[in-house]
Formats: sequence, C-alpha cells, structure tokens
Amino acid sequence: MGENQSGGLMTFILGGLVGAVIGILYAPRSGEETRELLRERAQECLKECQEDLESQKVKFKEAYETGRKSFTERTEDVKSKIEKAKDVFQQKVSSIKEKAEETVDKVKTIETKKKRTKTKTPKSN
Repeated sequence: MGENQSGGLMTFILGGLVGAVIGILYAPRSGEETRELLRERAQECLKECQEDLESQKVKFKEAYETGRKSFTERTEDVKSKIEKAKDVFQQKVSSIKEKAEETVDKVKTIETKKKRTKTKTPKSN
C-alpha cells in the first residue's frame, strides 16, 4: 500500500471512531448507560490491542530467532572458509619456501663447482 492509501485508510478509521464516539454520546441513553457502553467498548478495544500486541511479539520473536540462526550459520560458514583459505595460503607459502631453498642450494652447488673448476684449471699466459 502506498503512503497516500495508508494515510487515507487511517483517516477513514479515525473518522469512523470519532463518529462512533459522537453517536454514542448523543444517543438517547442515560448517562450511566452511555458510560457503561463506552467502558465496554474501551475494554474490547484494549483486549484486541493486547491480542494484537501478543501476536506481534510472537512474530517478532520468530523473526528474531530466524535472523539470529541465519546470522550464526553464515558466520560459521565464513569462519570455515577463512580457515580453508589460511590452510591453502600456508601450503603455498611452504611450497614456495621449499622451492626457494632448493634454488639456493642449486646456486651454491653451481658456485662451488665453479670455484673448483677455477682452482683446477691452470691459467695460461
């Protein structure tokens, strides 16, 4: 419902209530009868409001629990994915570290061979 329709509906309901109260006040009844009728209508209205409030409380609690459960599930899912990503990252870092160490070892081996080759080969002048 749009804002104008909602406002129009509220105006209509309020007008109906005002009309009912005026009708009751000007009806050909005694003051005691009128007060009793107003009291009964007020109690009916209060009862309906309390029932509506309880109904809304139940709906709110259900919505809250559903939202909380969904949030918890999603949070756990995100945590799980973060942990998996950490594991993959650590594995990649370890793999890169191993390859880097192997490369350093190969370079050292090559340098050592070069030094041996230089010392064994006589220089020609």
